[in-house]
Amino acid sequence: MAIYVNVLHGARGLFAASRSVERSEWAAYIRAQDIEKRYPGFLAFEFIERVSEKSRPRFEKKIREDTAMSPIGYPAFRIHPEGRREEYFVVNYIEPFQDNERIFGFDIGSEPIRRQALEWARDTGGPALTKKIELLQATGGERSGFLILTPVYRRAFDLENLEDRRQALLGFVSAVVRAANFFRDILGRYTLKPGIRVRVFDGRDPETRKLLYDTASQGRKSGRPGNIPVRFQAGSALVMPGATFYLDFQATEDFGLENNQEKQLPALLLAGTSALSFLFCLMIYFLSTSRQRALKLAEKMTRHLKDEIEERGRAEKELRLSEKRLQALVDNAPAVIYWKDGEGRYVLINRRYEKLFGVTRRAVTGKTDFDIFEKKIAEQFCKNDARVLETRTAEEYEEVVGQDDGPHTYISVKFPLFGADAEPLGVCGISTDITERKSMEETLRRTIAELDASGRKLEEANQKLLELDHLKTNFMRAASHELRTPLTSIKGYVALMLRASDAEIAPKHKEFLATVKKATDRLHRLVNDLLDLSKIEAGRERLNKTWNQPRDWLTEEFELFKAQAAQKNIEMDFEIKDALSKIHCDADQLKQAVGNLLSNAVKYTPTKGRVKLSAVIEEGRLRIDVIDSGIGIREEDRTRIFEPFCSIQHPGLEVQESTGLGLSLVRAITEAHGGTVTFTSRLHQGACFTILLPLDTETSPVS
Repeated sequence: MAIYVNVLHGARGLFAASRSVERSEWAAYIRAQDIEKRYPGFLAFEFIERVSEKSRPRFEKKIREDTAMSPIGYPAFRIHPEGRREEYFVVNYIEPFQDNERIFGFDIGSEPIRRQALEWARDTGGPALTKKIELLQATGGERSGFLILTPVYRRAFDLENLEDRRQALLGFVSAVVRAANFFRDILGRYTLKPGIRVRVFDGRDPETRKLLYDTASQGRKSGRPGNIPVRFQAGSALVMPGATFYLDFQATEDFGLENNQEKQLPALLLAGTSALSFLFCLMIYFLSTSRQRALKLAEKMTRHLKDEIEERGRAEKELRLSEKRLQALVDNAPAVIYWKDGEGRYVLINRRYEKLFGVTRRAVTGKTDFDIFEKKIAEQFCKNDARVLETRTAEEYEEVVGQDDGPHTYISVKFPLFGADAEPLGVCGISTDITERKSMEETLRRTIAELDASGRKLEEANQKLLELDHLKTNFMRAASHELRTPLTSIKGYVALMLRASDAEIAPKHKEFLATVKKATDRLHRLVNDLLDLSKIEAGRERLNKTWNQPRDWLTEEFELFKAQAAQKNIEMDFEIKDALSKIHCDADQLKQAVGNLLSNAVKYTPTKGRVKLSAVIEEGRLRIDVIDSGIGIREEDRTRIFEPFCSIQHPGLEVQESTGLGLSLVRAITEAHGGTVTFTSRLHQGACFTILLPLDTETSPVS
């Protein structure tokens, strides 16, 4: 019997080596076994697949469209007998297919005797025999027979207990056995001699209705006519996995012996102390004297199967090693990784999954999301999985799962796993916890909303400031225009009066007029600066750009302030390192800007100090530096030095009063030319103001 079971183990090895065995692969394997010669009595080999009620429509559709062995598939395929059941055990692959079509699609779980055997095999993990059944595919002759079944499990399961085996069951491989052919081959030609009769019954007792095999039915009589005494008779129940057979042996006086060795048979048989030992002796005798051909055939089959089993063993070992490597890989991944079959049952999870959800791999295997999570969450998972199987493409979802510290959001990438037949075997998922990122995104959204609100407020405030600035500019321009005319008149009349003789105006009154003139000059400068600044800021002052040589107007401004510096005993330097190109600019405006810087330098530099004016072309720009050794700029004045009406006062230094608009005008003029003005300074160590002006692309030749 072991030889017959080994071929089933070999077939089971197909499913251990491959997650999906195609129909053509099954047929090729079974045909290679040469059933008629090597396994007398076997009608067919089957693969019986476990199918749930939920997956039945998809299962039937898949087989109807299977063109692996039939060009048109099997359009009439259906599971039979009819009726809805929680699960089905369907004959899917059968070889040889011819003469066995009637069993194709049969649910063997619908028949009690067959179901009892498959449940035995499923729960024990080993082979099982059915009791006596009527073979559905057998036509003509003896139809009594039985099945030999062995279970097939999903290879990723640890099958250490009954629950694991029930959840991991994929199906069965089965051999269909015609009893008459099987036992005739097992018992051999000696049982066909006159005087010998062997019968095999289903069960523990020799009941006629349970007869499986009788040598008397093999084309001859058991003895001569009349009552012939039975010389020897023995019987025993042989307990097999899932079934029990009763063997009955009879020998009459017609049993002839041909040689001295055979004359010893009665003594050999009588030496047995039980019916079972009697039968064993009988089998040993037959096998040792009359069945050399069967032994040679069995030996050949054993060698073949041994090689095949060893090869399968090596494949299974390599497969287990690969599975361990795969499990190690997914266990060390920081993301949650899992694999579910087509029914939504978990096949594999990684260590991260176990840790986050407080479960073990063994407890989860074979379970669905409804066994692990709340119904609402499980329904969402199943909906997403179904979408992946339907589209047959990878999908990305945000899935929320409750954990000990509250709900967590995962970004889950789910994709289908395909078998050799290009049909989805299940869904694999890789989920990454993005709870912290979602929290940051929410905080960012709130911050952006707050910034938007603040931005709108700032925009409104800025608009108001622009309006106020516009009003200020208009006021400055209007005031400057209105003040300039009377100031001009006052200034002129004061000048005339100061030229009068002492006889006309007393000296004391001339002193008063000199004070008025000084104040009038200061106010006049203030009005002019205000008017210039307001024009530039309002964009009403158009630059009168011409091509000119910077050296010329820089020299002019330098010479203008050189005499003023000499009055304070201040040394003046003028340096132009390289030849300067002509530039396109408003020379008068830039002269005013440079003049304001030179005026401040002389004003804030003590006696015997030094002021330097330099110019150079640097990186495509004209750089003008005004450097002094004066009192420098205090830290608290740095941020407001370019603001209008900012007048810097230093204790102990007498300087002429200023309008506080000089540096504001410098910045306005420079920026109107597209340039920038900056400064560096250290208190009591002087200051350096730098004007950088861009050169037009069309510059004149160097002069």
